[in-house]
Amino acid sequence: SDEVVKDKGTLRIAEFAREHHVPGAIVQRFLDDYTTHDSGTHRVKYTKTKALQNKLLLHALLLALKVDNFVVTVADVAAALGKPATTLTPFFRELGCSVAKGAADLRAATTTTTTTTT
Repeated sequence: SDEVVKDKGTLRIAEFAREHHVPGAIVQRFLDDYTTHDSGTHRVKYTKTKALQNKLLLHALLLALKVDNFVVTVADVAAALGKPATTLTPFFRELGCSVAKGAADLRAATTTTTTTTT
């Protein structure tokens, strides 16, 4: 059965999904997309790599940009993610954002082109 390592123990995906009120299919998709997995004996072990952690972080930043019309306050996003703003700044730049110091704090912004199909 598939298990998620939680602290020093393990937790079945179904239990994790119930505990966090997230559908099991979404938990499985996140595990597939953002961890490596080794199906050894009777269970699957999921491992976070630095590259896959960065991939998840970049996707979270993209979502924050989309939700806030492509202009965000870095400190707000950093607080929501529990990371220092200085850690996020290079990631915003990697996404093509210009990061500028405003009156109170850093803001990340990007220009987008939207196309509509009829």
